[in-house]
Amino acid sequence: MWLPHYLFAFVSISQLVLDTNGSLEHTHLDISCPYDVAQGSFLKDFEKPSVKPGWWARGSRGNGSSGISRCKFFSSIQKSGKDAKVMQYFKTKFDSIDDDAKVVLAQKLFEYLLRNKSISQEALNAWVQELAGMLRQYQATSKVRSTIVYGLHTLLLKNFDQAELAQSIRITLDGIMKSLGPLEAALASLSEWDQELFKPASGLSEKFRTWSSLEPLLSHEPALSKLHQTLLHEPFPRAITSGIDNIRTIFLKQPQSEEPCSQSRIVAIALLFHLMYTNNEQVNVHAFQTIRLLRVNEHRHFFLFNHETTLLTKLMADLSSTYEDAPRPIGGIHVIGRDPPNVGRDERVYRPAFSS
Repeated sequence: MWLPHYLFAFVSISQLVLDTNGSLEHTHLDISCPYDVAQGSFLKDFEKPSVKPGWWARGSRGNGSSGISRCKFFSSIQKSGKDAKVMQYFKTKFDSIDDDAKVVLAQKLFEYLLRNKSISQEALNAWVQELAGMLRQYQATSKVRSTIVYGLHTLLLKNFDQAELAQSIRITLDGIMKSLGPLEAALASLSEWDQELFKPASGLSEKFRTWSSLEPLLSHEPALSKLHQTLLHEPFPRAITSGIDNIRTIFLKQPQSEEPCSQSRIVAIALLFHLMYTNNEQVNVHAFQTIRLLRVNEHRHFFLFNHETTLLTKLMADLSSTYEDAPRPIGGIHVIGRDPPNVGRDERVYRPAFSS
């Protein structure tokens, strides 16, 4: 298995500079995380004198679908007036801005929920229920919807060791995924993040299959960033396979990162996809074995969401497919054929059992 190599092209990450009341400074709005701190602090925005007295007496704008959980929210956090005001600030702001600004506001909110250690589990659960209700407004394809759904997945990862809260978030997410997907829209109308989340059986979207589009996202997660630097500066088989092994840590039930990110897990899967199609079979096979290890999860060391498991299954099937239009990388990774003298080599290369 060999593909012609391509020159590496490092694409710098554009910084998103956007005020939630203003307009986009860039043509592309990235929903990956960790979110750009240049967007500002959600809490600082809240503390600006923008919420008028008497907000509790007014209903929310729109169709009121998010109001389903409002009573539960106020009941659960009635001891904290600040928590209630923060919620109303978000709802009022969210209803008054366009979709691009909604994405940024949602990113700020999740940064606040993920990093603020003073928020109680009860309040976090109330936020989850409120956001789930708001998603009813976004049945069509929308980066707003994707941002919130990915954020809720990340919130589950962050609180995985809090059994009661994690179970509540998981049940809520299961309901969201069943109600929002699978989408009936044509694949061409889905955003790159939507397809991986709501139609994983269709495989990776073109953005993630294109190396020049995927590469900038690799800096967002330490294990991926380290492997990316290896690909740029030390593209030898042994170094790359060692980096592939580190990708597994992203999916452990107890992830090593203190700031897990559900989007970074999609990026990791996309990177493994590209690493199955390099010009070096040792690397290709090791990437395939890692995908299979995650997919089978024989010893239950890993935790994968349903859409991730489906996506891995699709990538394995595509690799062994003889279909002429089977998805393949656009652009590629070049591996130097031999390890340098001071780097040991594996004694044996295992080949995947391809189906005929």
